[in-house]
Amino acid sequence: MVWQAGQSLHENRYTIQKEIGDGGFGITYLAKDKRGRLWVVKTLNEKTIKKNAGNLEKCCNDFLAEAFKLVAFRHPHIVQVESVVICEGLPCIIMEYIQGKDLGKRLEQQGKLSEVEAVRYIRQIGEALTVVHKRGLLHRDLKPQNIMVRDIQDEAVLIDFGIAREFVTDLTQTHTRAGSDGFSPIEQYEERARRGEFTDVYALTATLVALLTGTNPQPSFLRAINDRFQVPAGVSGAVQKAILQGMKLQSKERTQTVEAWLELLPGGGGGLGGGLRQELRLDLGKSTFLELVQIPAGKFMMGSNDYDSEKPIHEVSVPAFLLGKYPVTNAQWEAVMGTKPAEGYDVKFQGKNHPVVGVSWDDCREFCKKLSSKLGKNIRLPSEAEWEYACRAGTQTKYYFGDDESQLGSYAWYGDGIFASGGNSGKKTHPVGEKKPNQFGLYDMHGNVWEWCSDRWHENYENAPKDGSSWETGTVDNSRVLRGGSWDYNAFYCRSAYRLRINADYRFYSIGFRLVVA
Repeated sequence: MVWQAGQSLHENRYTIQKEIGDGGFGITYLAKDKRGRLWVVKTLNEKTIKKNAGNLEKCCNDFLAEAFKLVAFRHPHIVQVESVVICEGLPCIIMEYIQGKDLGKRLEQQGKLSEVEAVRYIRQIGEALTVVHKRGLLHRDLKPQNIMVRDIQDEAVLIDFGIAREFVTDLTQTHTRAGSDGFSPIEQYEERARRGEFTDVYALTATLVALLTGTNPQPSFLRAINDRFQVPAGVSGAVQKAILQGMKLQSKERTQTVEAWLELLPGGGGGLGGGLRQELRLDLGKSTFLELVQIPAGKFMMGSNDYDSEKPIHEVSVPAFLLGKYPVTNAQWEAVMGTKPAEGYDVKFQGKNHPVVGVSWDDCREFCKKLSSKLGKNIRLPSEAEWEYACRAGTQTKYYFGDDESQLGSYAWYGDGIFASGGNSGKKTHPVGEKKPNQFGLYDMHGNVWEWCSDRWHENYENAPKDGSSWETGTVDNSRVLRGGSWDYNAFYCRSAYRLRINADYRFYSIGFRLVVA
């Protein structure tokens, strides 16, 4: 052990509490700062120090060089590095302490995961790896033990890049093997072989297999002799395909990038693919259809601490329901109602595939009533809880893609203030479905148009329903709730948790809606 409990580091800023892990190259400690906050401190372990005794300065410099690469990453599913410092003559990484357990321990204690849960965690880690790869870097030691799950948010976080071992540039190299049996592809057992994104694709796929089965896959070097690998039984067609593509022994036959591999999973851009997500298409007449996505039942933490009206954060259980894949369009409104609400506005709001605007909450209720009668189904506006649950799609971040506001332009049409003085919207709505969807396959949940919810407005969530239902009691005025932000409001208003109060009879050219089919 390099350091002892009670030892102070970095000019007494941190005090070691205990050792929490000792790997092949590094050792990690739990430390506390002067304000009582917990941190993880990682440095070289005794084995590495002794092995490099004659060249320790170079070893430390290499460690620092790799460590500084981690500082640049700001992603909700990558462990956050606070700083890189020298303590007691050794290079150290100060990282956030994640309250939770790694997926390796989770498997040991609780057994295999459901497909929905496993795919959700793997997709989150895959998104993190995509960011890493775009910087020209690899992880090379992905496995359940290197994925933490936050207790409160229930989100996966990629940890332990290994420093100077697993976290290396994407080049042809001669080096010792890095990785873990069962999760390392065959190229990591060869002295000279090209590593690439496909190396992490194999490990990510093998991790998915472990989560679905509760056991490690057959090591790739044994598969090369006698391949006994089988796709886990009982998984969906989309997951089967993703596993087969990601577990190819030969790297050239494997899906080459994590980004492409994620498209094979349920919820990816490649469509249903026989996966978990179910969709329904209803004929509205006049060659117009309403596309709906099955939102699975589940629990989530509703609200945020960013705004008083979003407090308190509280757990809500939401039954399964069908939700519009897109906001209702001008063409869909005309097919049902025979009118064109956007005609009173600029022509740039009138495209057939643009979201309908200029509709009040009362107008939307009338639309739902008429369409319900036409189709013989119960069609309504979503409750606030249903809307936020569907928008988050398993996340607890500001947006369904994470906390990085700079990425919003890939997922939403939004402004830089009221009436869109900036942003990317060009002061207008845009055809639905042009931006990236969330993990449920829903488009335009952030931006483009505000969306009506069924609930009456309440100042906060005190005494709010916890069953996903619409909150109809406790107020006397005519105010209702809008969600999602729009083309004429900035990024803050597009957050998953943001709520806007508007009278039910109000019409505006940035307000639309989407439907629930119960």
